[in-house]
Amino acid sequence: MKWIVILTAVLVFQQSALADVIIRYKSDIKIAQSRQYNTSGSYNISGDKSYSESTTKFLMLNIPGTPFSINSKRIYRLDKGTCQTVLADSKYSESSIKSQHDSIEQIVDYSWTYNVTPIDGKKKINKYQCIGQIGKAVGINSVNPADSVFITFEQWSSEDTLIGAEFKQYQNRFSQVIGVHKMWAQDHLATFLESGYGRQFEKLSDLFIINSGIPIKIDIQIERTILPDDTNKGRWIKPNGGGNWKISSIKYEVTALEEKKIDESKFEIPANYEKK
Repeated sequence: MKWIVILTAVLVFQQSALADVIIRYKSDIKIAQSRQYNTSGSYNISGDKSYSESTTKFLMLNIPGTPFSINSKRIYRLDKGTCQTVLADSKYSESSIKSQHDSIEQIVDYSWTYNVTPIDGKKKINKYQCIGQIGKAVGINSVNPADSVFITFEQWSSEDTLIGAEFKQYQNRFSQVIGVHKMWAQDHLATFLESGYGRQFEKLSDLFIINSGIPIKIDIQIERTILPDDTNKGRWIKPNGGGNWKISSIKYEVTALEEKKIDESKFEIPANYEKK
């Protein structure tokens, strides 16, 4: 009985210690060495509610042209299972969160092996003391063994498990309520990883040895040995000069984290907005 009372008190303390959190981040994403997305944004999280806002500069690499920016504002309500996107001209759209994640696919005809190892030493990133680890996944095509995929997922997480604890709880609730992996609670990851090798990233994330603090820095590389030639069926092409095809790379970093009470209006569409 004594231990039950103590355990209950600890759980109550942990819940009461949670505070609303604002996570500011930046990311740099390259797709097939042809497109680049530079994003700065924030996640505002309170219980089962979150508001995300970002500005993304999009540009084509090695092609003349002027970059343009895309602004995004979204309200996620786990208690309702909805995502509302704030649009221009006092309008908004609404969809179920679950429907946004129907694109997760399992890459077929590949045999995968996984390995996760800790990185020696600690690193201070911004003002956060972090512990690192590297996850690697290798996929070999069972039809054409010359076709291999190499995924490298390097992650540095805060050593202090109380930093951004509300965010960790939100991720877990996202997975429970929506029925998809907790990684996809973050727009910047779901948008670019989910529909390609989503299952592989889920597996690597689950294998991470240290998974108690929140990710402060992530560096992802996806490479492939050969690619199918769409202009000539049955033919495969190798990159010029040898090496592997650079399918995509993602660099993500938390630039600031603030724990404070967030106004409830952040999680509500203004009354004068019209649903599209």
